[in-house]
Amino acid sequence: MAAALKVLILGGYGTFGGRLAQLLADEPRLHLVIAGRSRAKAEEFCKSLGGTVETSPLAFDREGDVEAQLAAAQPESWSMRRDRFRPMATPIA
Repeated sequence: MAAALKVLILGGYGTFGGRLAQLLADEPRLHLVIAGRSRAKAEEFCKSLGGTVETSPLAFDREGDVEAQLAAAQPESWSMRRDRFRPMATPIA
């Protein structure tokens, strides 16, 4: 099996981000990086998530150096792994 696609979820332990993470929790092709202002909350959420997906907590603050934080998180872009994931619908041109 190929390496998992690393997906960064900002606000990953909040209402919307947490629900998104729960929906993706059983996708073995993903590695979810759960990010928010509190690393402790991200760690707690990762422990409680369940599912089969690999997770990593990350402190991420939009008031900080966003570019440096993204570089440290190293999420993958769609174009980097396009061959492994096909969209469900035709993209809008």
